[in-house]
Amino acid sequence: MRLTGLRHDAVSKAIAFRMEMDDHKQGWRLLTTNTHEDSVDYMLLDTWFHSSAASTEDNEMKKQVRVGLTESEGTISYHLHNRRYLSAKIPILHKEFLYLSLIHISEQHKRRTKAVRLLKQKGRQNPSDAEISCEEKRLGLVYQRKQAISLAKRCAYLFV
Repeated sequence: MRLTGLRHDAVSKAIAFRMEMDDHKQGWRLLTTNTHEDSVDYMLLDTWFHSSAASTEDNEMKKQVRVGLTESEGTISYHLHNRRYLSAKIPILHKEFLYLSLIHISEQHKRRTKAVRLLKQKGRQNPSDAEISCEEKRLGLVYQRKQAISLAKRCAYLFV
């Protein structure tokens, strides 16, 4: 076992699996491991890396690459998208991501507390989560409308 560089317990398990496969004439056996309950969802980081803030499309090599996507049912499908290259080095992008994610979390917290406060002003002493999320969405739409109006005013000022 010193020659292979493997531990004794790993080699003994492999020998036991091999003997069991020979006994049942299966040829292979699915190995299952414990699920990791502390696994991290990298979807936010992945979408940020594909945003214009962190990367741009590669104009020199227009070849599309195949990316594996895990759907809600657990099936893996493949999606083609254009190659991208990072706009800065990884340590710089990491700092930007942390800064932007902290801003995003604080904005979400502010919007949630404002939604709870508005619901309590309307007479709802103990609003449910569904009511709070509805009020958050309404606040988001109001914010987007205000941003669009101010942008239109600025554009009108520039083009007059």
